[in-house]
Amino acid sequence: MNTTAFILVVLVTGSMAGLVYATVGILVGGPYLEQAVELENQIMFEAGDAKDTPEFRAEYEEYRDWQQGGHLLSGIIYGISLGALFGIVFALSKSRLPGKSYLARSMFLAGVMYFVVYLLPSIKYPPNPPAVGEPETLLLRTILHLALVAIIGFGTVGFFKLARIQMISRLTGRMKSCIYIAGYAAFVTATYIMMPPSPDPPPLIQTSLLDGFRATSLISAGTFWIVMGTVLGFFWTRLARGEEPTQNLNSDSIH
Repeated sequence: MNTTAFILVVLVTGSMAGLVYATVGILVGGPYLEQAVELENQIMFEAGDAKDTPEFRAEYEEYRDWQQGGHLLSGIIYGISLGALFGIVFALSKSRLPGKSYLARSMFLAGVMYFVVYLLPSIKYPPNPPAVGEPETLLLRTILHLALVAIIGFGTVGFFKLARIQMISRLTGRMKSCIYIAGYAAFVTATYIMMPPSPDPPPLIQTSLLDGFRATSLISAGTFWIVMGTVLGFFWTRLARGEEPTQNLNSDSIH
């Protein structure tokens, strides 16, 4: 696969995954988001910052329509950004990933990315609906979350590189697996302990709303990575010109 084809595949893959991600978020998570936004409205009404009038509701509905359109666009941009990262990682590591086909290897990598980029950071800093969290701490919460993603991401790459160390590569499969699992668990646990807790107090909204929103976020993110892995693996298989999946990158093209 030449560079132009690679860029096109990454753009299409990321756009499709981002569009599906945003659509699932609207359809599945929409009811919970509406409840959370309405809770914000009630807080404004009680504080006297706004009045529940027909004019307010009309502006609110217009804003929600605009917000959903923006959500689709931001989903596509988000998908392209992560699609570029996913494509580069796959191109560099595909010859060492498990699986007999490009599709299987792409799906495996997508599962790893879902685990590293979304699931592990969400355990420490779970996603919250709009009514949860102080506006003043939004920047700090975002920085903490991104920092955790970066630490776990680079740590995961480091553990992947350990497999190439001669001393470890000589170990038996079961012993090697035990060392990796124990070491990685210790690394994640230490990272959780060192990272500060969320700066906001525990949320006071309904448990059903909070749990439902987090569950739909889990589903949306899972769907995103399923589409990402499937689409990239499909295109890579079609454009690889019959080359074997075990073939490595050369200096002129991306196979």
